Amino acid sequence: MTVVLNGREDFSLENFRRVTAGLERVEIGDEATRVMEEARANFLRLLESDRSQFIYGVTSNFGIRAKVAIPPEEQREHARRYGGRGLGGRGFGRELLDERVVRGIVFARLTNFVAGNSKARATVAKRLAALLDGPMAPVPIDGQVGAGEILPMAHVLRDFDRSDLEEGEGNALSNGSPCSAALVADVALEARNRLSLATAIFALSVEAFRAPLSAYDIALDDLWGDEDEAASLQALRALLEGASTDDRRFHQAPVSY
Repeated sequence: MTVVLNGREDFSLENFRRVTAGLERVEIGDEATRVMEEARANFLRLLESDRSQFIYGVTSNFGIRAKVAIPPEEQREHARRYGGRGLGGRGFGRELLDERVVRGIVFARLTNFVAGNSKARATVAKRLAALLDGPMAPVPIDGQVGAGEILPMAHVLRDFDRSDLEEGEGNALSNGSPCSAALVADVALEARNRLSLATAIFALSVEAFRAPLSAYDIALDDLWGDEDEAASLQALRALLEGASTDDRRFHQAPVSY
């Protein structure tokens, strides 16, 4: 199957799971394409109105050299040079991010594109989404000795063809925080799975111990006065539904139950 992206609302945890764990491909939808092309046209109108105005990374250099202006006749070449394959990733070590997480980084990187905030052409976003059709580049966990996420993103984008990038597009690919967003989303999904597994183990423990079922009665949901406690009760009760009442302890089980 394919996850179709038309706006920020499509970047849900479920779609993240489909792309990362489910290995589904991503397609840029018609609405997102329209938004990106319109945003690109607006950006170019602004740029062409005065190519001497300060636009970080477009009419200027980057980082500590941001005060260094790029002459108008060199700005397109600057975009291609910045986005070229010479920007190798920094980092070292044998331990690599799981490919699932790297897929998540690429997916998260697309957020700014489909919303039209990257000022990049739709063709760049579609090329980025196409990375998910093949194996992910290896991304080391250790040795990232620079601020921000540009260094790990250089690994992520190792196989991305940036030879024809135009003004403003290189920075949109490499800057930002897609690595952090992907790691948070991955943890959220993993935690959800672990919670379900833990609940199932506790329910099996209740049954193996033959603990009284009254501790999980529906009447207790509101009495706890806590929505999370109530949710735990409901989850355990669902798993214990139909459990035999024969030979169960007639007195209180240990408090942990």
